[in-house]
Amino acid sequence: MPDQNNSKDKLAFFSETPDIGELRSELQRSLYNGGNVARLNSNDDIRLARWDGQSDDGKKYSNNLREGEQAFPFEGASDVRCRLVDQTINELVVLLVSSWQLARLRVSGTEVGDASRAASIQTLADWVVNNKMRADLLNEAELLGQYTQQFGWSVAHIGWERRLGIRPVSITLADLEQRAMGGDIIANEAVTSLKGTGTSDYSVSAIMTLLGVGKDDAARVCDELMISGTSTFNQEYAVSNAPVVAALKPFDEICFPPETLDLQDARVIFRRTFMTEVELREMVKTAEWDEAFVNEAVQTTGMSDWYSEPNLIPATTNIGNTLERADNLIEIVYAYNRQIGPNGVPCIYYTVFCPNARDDLFAKHEMLDYAHGFYPFVEYRRERLRAPSLSAVACLNWPTPTSWKSRRSAMPSVTARLLRPCLPSRSRSASVLRM
Repeated sequence: MPDQNNSKDKLAFFSETPDIGELRSELQRSLYNGGNVARLNSNDDIRLARWDGQSDDGKKYSNNLREGEQAFPFEGASDVRCRLVDQTINELVVLLVSSWQLARLRVSGTEVGDASRAASIQTLADWVVNNKMRADLLNEAELLGQYTQQFGWSVAHIGWERRLGIRPVSITLADLEQRAMGGDIIANEAVTSLKGTGTSDYSVSAIMTLLGVGKDDAARVCDELMISGTSTFNQEYAVSNAPVVAALKPFDEICFPPETLDLQDARVIFRRTFMTEVELREMVKTAEWDEAFVNEAVQTTGMSDWYSEPNLIPATTNIGNTLERADNLIEIVYAYNRQIGPNGVPCIYYTVFCPNARDDLFAKHEMLDYAHGFYPFVEYRRERLRAPSLSAVACLNWPTPTSWKSRRSAMPSVTARLLRPCLPSRSRSASVLRM
């Protein structure tokens, strides 16, 4: 077993209790790397044709500019927007999504006797992809294409989702008798106890075990079965228990250390998500999250330790009355870390924590049970470079829409000057033309 004391990387070795402080520090190092946030904002501005001093009517006014600046070439000149980058991205995404829809999944066996098994898996895969998850996959495929074309690369996360729900179910004494005749021992004991002693502690206990309800509900069911022979109860069931795919925005929903060249070779990969309090507390039952962590994380509702996306968290014009769409959301971060395990073999462990909660609390910390040994992420790059780059359609095409804008703005501006000649203003020291 290697000596952990000689390691400079605090995340290189697995420990039963994760170092949340070190994970938070690595998270900040991964996020704020080489002006990534500024590049994201720049790509957004280029695609959406946003710049300082814009007005609703597409003209230039000095009162919309910084103090001391004047509208050029004159007040009310044309300031049209050019949507070339947005149009190019959308057309490329249409091609990508269409190609994805036309793709067909094929399952083949590796041995002669695998034909029947491969056919069964093929049928199941077709049903999952083309029926069960078709709408979700289509949405995520388009979002993945949009992110990739706008920011240069994106990542799809493949996971598993389990959600619970409650539904009312009717039950009769005849149903219990039928289950007892079928060999259900608990049902047989419940029927025998109900017919022998009525609503007793033993009957209530048997109904609790059989139906999975609380003591009060079990007592009510026993009383109703004895009186009318029928009753109802709320049954817990799995609303969803299936794979899930999510497209992630670079350096907003996913980030990794700056030395990473290939995603599968990364030391650690962070994925951020936001949850409501209901979703968070549900994870205690569906994913066995620590309840003490959940209670602490709920107290951080509305707080964000990450870069604040302006489209996600808009502010009103009154700075003192800032409104955040994340007011009722809780920030949760999944840290996937390749570490040396207790037996000296590297494997992937994942830790779920809240960056705004205490360092001694975490939701879950265990080995990732994927046999393939890879991170559950698939990257998609606009172009294959040595490392993921934010060189996207917005950056590479920026000079073209700029020149187009200059030409389109010049035509109405020249026309306006011909129809309404500009006169020199003597009321200002600077040479300013006034309409």
